[in-house]
Amino acid sequence: MFCIGNSHKCDPCRKSNELHEKRHKDIAALVDKIYEFDRGEGNLTLKFGDGTNGLVLYDRTTNLTPAMGVMKLAKAAVIRSLGQPESLKRTMSARDRRAEKRAKKLEKSVAKTIRRQVCRPKIPGVVLASSVEQVNKAIHGISKLESALSPEDADTFFVASILRFQEVEEQAREFAMKQDAHGGHGHHESKTPSPGKDRAEYGNINKYELPIIREILAGLNIRIDKDNADKDRKQLLVKLGEAIFTDLELLSNEAREIMKRSAGYWRFASRRTYNAMVRNSKIVNWETGEKLTEETLAAHELEE
Repeated sequence: MFCIGNSHKCDPCRKSNELHEKRHKDIAALVDKIYEFDRGEGNLTLKFGDGTNGLVLYDRTTNLTPAMGVMKLAKAAVIRSLGQPESLKRTMSARDRRAEKRAKKLEKSVAKTIRRQVCRPKIPGVVLASSVEQVNKAIHGISKLESALSPEDADTFFVASILRFQEVEEQAREFAMKQDAHGGHGHHESKTPSPGKDRAEYGNINKYELPIIREILAGLNIRIDKDNADKDRKQLLVKLGEAIFTDLELLSNEAREIMKRSAGYWRFASRRTYNAMVRNSKIVNWETGEKLTEETLAAHELEE
């Protein structure tokens, strides 16, 4: 895998990158959902109408159906424009009846369009690349995956990742001990169960309350309300905290394994092999196998 132009064929490396990027996409999707709540879009819900219009949009805060109300007002305006009271519709001329039919047809068409838009599910997995980059920057402090780093920078990044998760683990244990000391009551009484060792070791704490994860959420412009009045938003926060915690944990485990294997490799490899590998990483993009341009090489030299 250290040959020029063939490093991009390393399946484990590519799989690791794909899984890491998928985790960040899932985190970005949760962040977008919380943004929707903060913009007020989370107050819209679906309810059944009067049996003829099907599903319509209701606002949970006002219990109104703004779209249907607008259509009824439009219909009333059309009737008024005809100059005839609704009680005299039977004596309307053929022209007026045709106009009323067109108004009813328009009302049904608008209602049908609204029902389609409401019931249409969002396309899953569509997350902007800029959102993924923002997540990577907030969690790991870099705007690109560790696979694009030089060998020296990658080692520094791996060590920092291991130490950072150790700090997060220590914070989780401290929170769990405080929770046990208070008998599990207070603001920790409502918990979302975590799988595996989290359930036993961390006492089902809310991960978004950990200081390091709170800093990450602040970097993503996610506020944490003390009262957490909205239960749906709190559930999203719990899921987001768990996702960030899991990402830090998996990256730490991978970094530890990579450094172990790297140490085993360099035990038998020569300095010449190491220099060749470093040189190859500056000539060829190992993820794609493409030769780096002169501009890219110049940028590498400036960074060094």
